[in-house]
Amino acid sequence: MLIACDENNQLVSLMSESEELIEKIRGSKLYCVSCGEQVRLKNGQRKIAHFAHISKKKLVTLSQKERQKSIFF
Repeated sequence: MLIACDENNQLVSLMSESEELIEKIRGSKLYCVSCGEQVRLKNGQRKIAHFAHISKKKLVTLSQKERQKSIFF
């Protein structure tokens, strides 16, 4: 994901991939805009800079929940 929220609930976007921005937010607490779980900045050599969930618990999207409901009802 390329967008997250900081501790002040401000959106942080990696769309521009500015090294200046990446250094500024490195070490900050950041959160997923969708589920609110904490995410980390990943900035390696192979992939573009992005945010990834810290928690390993499985995230279920709304469409997945809707599919599960239709199966059981």
